[in-house]
Amino acid sequence: MILLTLSIKKKIGNNVSLKIKSSLKTPGGLIKAEGSTHPNGTDVDGTIEPEFKFPDYDVVLKGKLQTNNNFEGTINFNNYLLKGTTWFETTKLNESGDTSLEAGVNYLNKDYGSFNFKLSSPIAFKGLESLDLYTAFVGYKSGFSLGGDVKLALKNFKSSACNAYLEYVKDDVSVALFGKYEKKGEDEKKTFGFGYHQNINEKIRGAVDFSLEHKNNTSTLRFGTNYKLDENTNLKSRITLRNKTDMRVGFVLRQKLYPNTNLTLTSDLNARFLHDNVSEGTPHQFGVTLSFFD
Repeated sequence: MILLTLSIKKKIGNNVSLKIKSSLKTPGGLIKAEGSTHPNGTDVDGTIEPEFKFPDYDVVLKGKLQTNNNFEGTINFNNYLLKGTTWFETTKLNESGDTSLEAGVNYLNKDYGSFNFKLSSPIAFKGLESLDLYTAFVGYKSGFSLGGDVKLALKNFKSSACNAYLEYVKDDVSVALFGKYEKKGEDEKKTFGFGYHQNINEKIRGAVDFSLEHKNNTSTLRFGTNYKLDENTNLKSRITLRNKTDMRVGFVLRQKLYPNTNLTLTSDLNARFLHDNVSEGTPHQFGVTLSFFD
């Protein structure tokens, strides 16, 4: 199977950016490739991601190579010791020549939830002070879902990032509460919010979410809809209000042209500029994507 995606984005007042994605399915695995140009019209990025499976041993090899000389290689051992587990080891190399190693286990139980555990360290191991621990879990029962993740530096057991959420789903309605914490250097960021989603009927889905960043007292309110016009056409819309001074309106129209061809049109409008003729914030953006596959 071959998949090809062509995407073009245009910012008003800037050059056009072009992105091309392709994937090739081989008897032993899958190879993905992606290339893009920046709006400045000169810089180009590229990525190639091979993935090969060995069914007899339930082993998967993955790689990712970028034009900026970043490399990432992963080996997964599935269902070893316990069904539903994946033991993995990942080696990373960045453009500065720094190398790091990640190792851990993921566990999934479709009836109860999932658990993830990962340790990361530079290849040149320097003791516990060089180790970071990441763990995450999700549990669900009787319509409730509870999850979270945390990243810790083992040298002082201080967290640099953590997230948590509680969600309840019944019939066509879901309600969620969430919180986020992130620390970079001396800068701390805390965000709290809630979300509401509902399937109004077979064709229309609606959602609203609100978040508040504690430090800067920045609030964000989003409204979204997903409207299925027919079996070949889908329209999404979104309105984002940020601190009553920034409003953006976005649309995504996805059209199935032929059995093997899809067209996607996107727009992101700076509504404040349209209403008040204020040029602050990101300018309007427009995009078109064509996907071909066999």
